[in-house]
Amino acid sequence: MLAAALLVALVACETTSDGESPAAAAPAGADASAPPAQTRDELVTALEAEAKRLEERVDLARPGRDRLVAAQDADAAWKRWAELSGHRLPASARRVARIAAVEAKAAAREEAKSSHTFAPERECCKHCTTGCPCGDSCISCAKQCRKGPGCAC
Repeated sequence: MLAAALLVALVACETTSDGESPAAAAPAGADASAPPAQTRDELVTALEAEAKRLEERVDLARPGRDRLVAAQDADAAWKRWAELSGHRLPASARRVARIAAVEAKAAAREEAKSSHTFAPERECCKHCTTGCPCGDSCISCAKQCRKGPGCAC
C-alpha cells in the first residue's frame, strides 16, 4: 500500500510534470541521470520504515494464513527497499523470508490434507467387549497391537 505509493513517487521524481526526461528539464551542469538525492533518500527511508512495520505485523500474526500474507508483504517490501537502496537485505528481512517459506509450505500441506477424500468407514466385523480391537480381531488391552487397521471395533 504505502510501499507502492513510494515507488510511484520515485518514478514521478524521475520525470518532470510535462513528461520530459530529467535531462531535458535539468539546468546546465546538473547530473541529468540521477533523481534528486534528497527525494530518493526520503523514499528509501520511508520504504525501510514500511518494511519494519510489516515485519512487526508478522511477529504479531497468528500462524497460518494471516502470518503467511504478512510475511509475504514484508518480504516484498524488504526486497523493494534493497533494490532501491542498493544495500543487502538485513538479517531480519532474511528471517521474514524464511517465515514466509515455512508458512507457505504449511499452507500447502493443509490444502493437500483438506483436499483428500477418505474412503467410507467399513462396518465392524467383530465387536470387542472384553479386549481392544487389533486389525480384524480383539486382543487384551494390556498387549500392544502389531497389526494395521482392520474391521474390529
